[in-house]
Amino acid sequence: MRRVLVCSVLPLLSLVACGSPRGDAEASSTGAAGAPSSAVASPASPGANPSEVAFRLPERDLFPEGMAWDPVTGDFFLGSLRKSKIIRISGDGIVDTLAGMAELGQGGILGMKVDADRRILWANFHQSGEQLGADLSSPFRTGIHKIDLSTGRLLRSYSIEKEEENHLFNDIALASDGTVYLTSYSRGTLYRIGALADSLEEWLPMPEGVYTNGIAMGPDGRFLFVVGNDSVYRVEIETRELAPLDVPEGAYVGFGDGIYFHDGGLIIIAAYGEQGRRDYRVSRLALSEDRTAIESLRVLDQDHPLYGYPTTGAPVDGWFYYIANAQFDKVTGDGTVAPWGQLSDIHLLRVRLDGGS
Repeated sequence: MRRVLVCSVLPLLSLVACGSPRGDAEASSTGAAGAPSSAVASPASPGANPSEVAFRLPERDLFPEGMAWDPVTGDFFLGSLRKSKIIRISGDGIVDTLAGMAELGQGGILGMKVDADRRILWANFHQSGEQLGADLSSPFRTGIHKIDLSTGRLLRSYSIEKEEENHLFNDIALASDGTVYLTSYSRGTLYRIGALADSLEEWLPMPEGVYTNGIAMGPDGRFLFVVGNDSVYRVEIETRELAPLDVPEGAYVGFGDGIYFHDGGLIIIAAYGEQGRRDYRVSRLALSEDRTAIESLRVLDQDHPLYGYPTTGAPVDGWFYYIANAQFDKVTGDGTVAPWGQLSDIHLLRVRLDGGS
């Protein structure tokens, strides 16, 4: 596959000027396969925010929601909700398309996870009329793709017909034996693909009214941590016992998106403040020894000037890399995208994870 350079800003490295993005903007807006063939060097993060720019991509109409990292190769993966494709970014900023609509079919990509041992990328998808190439004559489906990490070849898809527009598979957690757990947004139910059964099953219903988003596997494989619209829940896998985590007085952890277990605690990307506001922050949640309570919340970054619907990320070698601006407010339900000048380049930020939880 042809790979192209995007802007990468890392400590001790010089900025690399990569040419004008305008020609690639016009190409990407037509839905052409592949990533843009040029980029512009990213500046350091503005203001006093601790996050810094890791990568900047000029494919402004990508609308990325899911992100994953491969510890074997160091590659990052971004999934496009609008273009039904997954792009790959090497640690030094080289980009290609791992898999597109030709391999995966129509379906915007959401949460992703790398099974490094088995060399598989798991990627949730959902179909809707706002996506490029949408087939409006067939019932829409939501599901999960099993993809060969080396070739981008689709190994298998598991899917169900959508019962409503917001019934979609959202995020993924992996067990050490290869079992896959995934959240379903408006329905709330947790689904599972067993390592031996190799079939999609409804595994655990959430309490009525709870929409599920991010999900993380605990360090010993005993617990899952699931983001609901009102709290973070702990699920004991063996018994399927479900309970919200206790929170310190004044702390708020609802309306979260990506969540990740790291260094004894959780990292979460979440909205905060009054219900319905779009203020965001990245926080570290320290957990009690028995994993039943959040003992403290430490903000790693919030209200960064590049934020525009931050979604998911990945802890990597002492840093947390994450999507800063998915720009979901720039595309309407009928697929109309804001003019190019009202869109922004896609930024991946990173913030240090110094210290324990």
